[in-house]
Amino acid sequence: MSDDTGLLQHAKYTIPDRTHGYCVDDNARALIVAVTLQDLQPLDSAPSGLAATYLSFLGYAFNGKTGRFRNFMSYDRRWLEEVGSEDSHSRAVWGLGVAVALGREEGEVVYAADLFHRALGALEHFTHPRTIAFAIIGIHAYLSRHSGDSRARRMRKILSSRLMQQFKDFATEEWPWCEDTLTYDNARLPQALLLAGQWLPDREMLEMGLRALNWLKQVQTDERSHHFSAIGNHGWLTRDGSKAQFDQQPLEAVAMVDACIEAFNCSQDEEWIAYAYRSLNWFQGENDLGVPLCDYATGGCRDGLEAQGANENQGAESTLSWLMALLAIYNHRG
Repeated sequence: MSDDTGLLQHAKYTIPDRTHGYCVDDNARALIVAVTLQDLQPLDSAPSGLAATYLSFLGYAFNGKTGRFRNFMSYDRRWLEEVGSEDSHSRAVWGLGVAVALGREEGEVVYAADLFHRALGALEHFTHPRTIAFAIIGIHAYLSRHSGDSRARRMRKILSSRLMQQFKDFATEEWPWCEDTLTYDNARLPQALLLAGQWLPDREMLEMGLRALNWLKQVQTDERSHHFSAIGNHGWLTRDGSKAQFDQQPLEAVAMVDACIEAFNCSQDEEWIAYAYRSLNWFQGENDLGVPLCDYATGGCRDGLEAQGANENQGAESTLSWLMALLAIYNHRG
C-alpha cells in the first residue's frame, strides 16, 4: 500500500487502488504505526524508512500560506484542495505528536516538532468535538517528550476546556454525550477527556470521560453474547432513534481499545482492560456476524462489517486500525 510518495488510501481486495490516491488522514495514522513499531525494536535496529516517507508526506501537505494541511492528493501527485478538513489537520497533529514522542531518528523528531508547531495555531479555532479530541491526543503525545512547552500546554488547556464545555452543555443523565448523534470515532472523545483530565489535572473532566465511555461501552455491547458491536455508519445512533447495526468500521474498535486502556490508567479498574480485549477481538471474529476482519495471511484488515458479511477490500484505514489496536494491547502488556 506504500510507495515513495506515501500510503495509498484504498484497495480492491488486497491490491492497492491507485484511483483514489493518497490522503493526510491515512498517512498520519501510518506515521503513528511506523514510529510505534520502531519504538518496539531493539535500539540498534535499522529504521524501515516508512516513518520518514509518511512524515515527508505530511510536510508536503502543509500549506504555509494558510497554516493548514491539504488532505487529498491524486495518484499523479496533484493536490485536490488547498485546505483539507479540520479532522485531517488534527489527525496530522496527532501523528506528529506521536512521532515526536516515540521517534528515534533525530532529524525526524526535529522535523516533526517543527511541523507540529507550525500546525498548532489553527487548532485554536476548531470547534468540532472529534477534531478537538484528535488534537488533544496528539498534543498529549508531544508533551510526553516536551512537557515544558508552554504553547502546547496552553493549546491543550483551551481545547480540553472547550470539549468539556460541550459535554456540560449537552449531556443529560440518559444521554451523557456532547451531540445529538453518535457517529464515527466516538471513543476518541472520552479518551481525550481522560488524557486531559489526568494531566491538567481536572477531576470533573476525568469523571465526565469515564461516565461517557462507560455509557458508550454499554451502547456498543451486544445484549445476548456481550461482544463488541460498533455503531454502524448506515444511520448511526441518534438520541431518539435506534442504533444502526451496519456498516461497522474498524475505526470504532481501535478507538474503543485505546480509550479503555486510558480508562484503566485513570481508574486501575481491570474491567476496562477486559473490554479493550473484547474490542480487539471484534477484528478476530467476535462480532455480530462471527466473521474475522483481520487477515493473518496479508497482515491487513477488511474494510468493515456489512449486513452480508465482511467487505473484502483491505484499505489503509482498516489495516491501520487493526495494527493500532494490536500495538495498543501489546504496549499495555509490556
